[in-house]
Amino acid sequence: MSLRGFHIVFIVLAALTDLFVWQWTRTNVEDVEHLNLEWLRVGSGWLAVIIIVYGLWFIIKKAKTIIV
Repeated sequence: MSLRGFHIVFIVLAALTDLFVWQWTRTNVEDVEHLNLEWLRVGSGWLAVIIIVYGLWFIIKKAKTIIV
């Protein structure tokens, strides 16, 4: 696997993991509020957006310049 392929796989896995955490905090509202983890819901949501935008930028602009 090339460096470009590994980077894309890593970005996808990071985004999926972050989206899983965001969804977990949305479905387990009682646990999140009891443990004061509201910051985790907001933070994971924003981080998912940032990772997805970075992934799209990488695929569109940067991946072309990396040696296979």
